[in-house]
Formats: sequence, structure tokens, C-alpha cells
Amino acid sequence: MISKQVKAELDNLWLEELQRKQEIGRYNDPVDKLVTEMGVLVMSLKAFLNPIVPKNEKVIVSKRFVEDGKPVEWEIKPVTQEENDLLMKKYTKKDKKTGAETFDRQGYINELVASAVVFPDLKNAELQKAYGVLGETDLLKKMLLIGEFAVLAQKVQELAGLDEDINELVEEAKN
Repeated sequence: MISKQVKAELDNLWLEELQRKQEIGRYNDPVDKLVTEMGVLVMSLKAFLNPIVPKNEKVIVSKRFVEDGKPVEWEIKPVTQEENDLLMKKYTKKDKKTGAETFDRQGYINELVASAVVFPDLKNAELQKAYGVLGETDLLKKMLLIGEFAVLAQKVQELAGLDEDINELVEEAKN
């Protein structure tokens, strides 16, 4: 939940942006107009009904996997908050006696990264057999060196939007 001060600042940013667009004549769609009701900003739902769908990305994770003399690109997908919540729940354990919660951060990260990999197909039984493991997470850990895993994990986080600083986004909105 955002504080009243932050909400007020964001409201002011929206109003300034609307005024700027109206002044330069680039804002004339009545469906997108900002409406003020009882001091609360209400926007059109148009953007939420037709969001930009994030696309999968191809990334080079390692120079060790080569085909036709070129490193093979891996394909990753953005992880949704719904998927993230399931993983968080899976890796959070509660002690029945003390009520204390523990979080298996490494297990969570490993599975989060594995869940984002589209290609190579980590579920492929032949690939798992070739590395002598069962399961996508174990396969990924067996396939990659530590630095390669770190590169892949960073790309997964970037695609999911975890590399964006909220303060940078506020500054961008001001400009």
C-alpha cells in the first residue's frame, strides 16, 4: 500500500502530464482523460483492458553450448506474480511448534529461474537423462556453471521487471 504522500505526488505527476499533453495538442482522446472525483484520481480502464503483453526474450547464457559455430540462444519468459506467489509459498515453511517461518531462498531462486526457461526444454526426459538428473531445477544446476547461472538469473529478473528502481520510474514520469 502506498502512503498518502506518495499517492499525492503521483496524482500531481498525472495532472501535470495531462496538462502538458493538452497544451501541446497531443491529448484529445476523451476515454483517456483523467477525472478527479472527491480528490481521488480515477483513470480510464482502457490501458488495463488491453495491456502490452510481455514477450519472451532470447539470451546467450553460455559460450559452451555451440551449434554451427555460434552460441545457442536460450529463450526465457517473464514470470508472473501469480507464479511467484506459488513459489514463495512452496519455499516458505512454518515450524508447527514455534510458529517461526523459514524461507529456502536458494531453492526459490533455482526454481524461479528454471520456471522461466522456455528453451531448452528443461522438462525433456532425454535431456535430463543425458545429465543424469530428474527435474528441471536439477537439470539447470547440472548444466550451468555458477557464472552462467548468474547470467541467466539476472536476465530472468530483468525480464520480470525486478531490475527497475521505483525512484527511477517516478523520475521518468516527471519528465
